Amino acid sequence: MSYVTAAPARPCRPWCTDHHGGPDGAQCRTRVIASHGQTVMVQAPGEETRIWLFNDEDDLSVAEAEQLAYALLAQVAATRTAVAA
Repeated sequence: MSYVTAAPARPCRPWCTDHHGGPDGAQCRTRVIASHGQTVMVQAPGEETRIWLFNDEDDLSVAEAEQLAYALLAQVAATRTAVAA
């Protein structure tokens, strides 16, 4: 069962907008919703940050592909900035 915690035991990443888990601070997430679907960046204790991609369709227009590329690059940049800090 997932529930939103008010105060995680470990500090969240700067990019975290949606913290889920138990008292061990289970998961930091941020989600970008766009016309193509959504990307979700997730980081759990002891695991590397992952970016999940959920597409509504298998093919994208050029504009949708560009939007997806920018969303992915923004999430990668947020992760790299958090690791460097």
